[in-house]
Amino acid sequence: MLQTVISEHVSFEAYEVDHVFPSIGRRVMLLNARKVSRPGNNLEQILLAIEDVTARVQLDRERSFAHQRIKLLLQELTHCVKNSLLTIAAMVRIEAGRHKSGEGRGALERVSERINAIGRLYSSLEKADMIEAVDASVYLKEVCDNLIVSMQQQGGRAISLETDIAKELLPTERAIPIGLIVNELVMNAIKYAFPNKTEGTVMVTLKRESGKLHLTVADDGSGSDSRPTDSGLGGRLVEGFAQQLGGHVERKGGSRGTTVHLVLPVGAESNTSLTNQPAP
Repeated sequence: MLQTVISEHVSFEAYEVDHVFPSIGRRVMLLNARKVSRPGNNLEQILLAIEDVTARVQLDRERSFAHQRIKLLLQELTHCVKNSLLTIAAMVRIEAGRHKSGEGRGALERVSERINAIGRLYSSLEKADMIEAVDASVYLKEVCDNLIVSMQQQGGRAISLETDIAKELLPTERAIPIGLIVNELVMNAIKYAFPNKTEGTVMVTLKRESGKLHLTVADDGSGSDSRPTDSGLGGRLVEGFAQQLGGHVERKGGSRGTTVHLVLPVGAESNTSLTNQPAP
């Protein structure tokens, strides 16, 4: 390469040399060279700088190894948390099965669904190979789909689910309350919106408008007059989680169904949609 500098009048920078020297051991060096000359002087010279970066390279390698190790440990932790939550939810549901009917069974089933909603978050994190954030379009759809399947297995009603959920990257600490809000609202719609109907539709949408997230859960059931949307633990949870996220809840009911609309601020750490993100 030094000969090339002389013959082709070029230079090179940061050329790495990794060599084991008999007296001082392994060294990693960066070489920088360029041709130098003076007017009227035919003597050709090369200016060569050698930088010993052995310590820096070793530190970078150790950091990379530590990062990979931490990532692996977090993945294992995510997997363990997911399995533990799903196991607890299954135990609660088994306990609910011991109650033939009544408020006790219904309460236990709702607790099981709440635990499952959190468990599905960790399942989505595991599938996406991520820890700190989750794709809302994947996570929230899984929450809704599992609620509908669970309801159909129990009651046999043909309640359909429609979703229009943007590919928003939600930080984990915000995804949990948002998932629980959707869980409560969809369960509430399934339970109270269709008392005299075997068919119906629940629609869940999440969009970003004017720098805020707009979450809407709507149904085409009998309206809000026949359901306790503003009372009970579910209603208090929705209000509490909305306040925790810095948002507010708007409800509108009528003969053609009920719509619950949440306006949530977008945190600085999640101020990016996945729509224009490069593929992993």
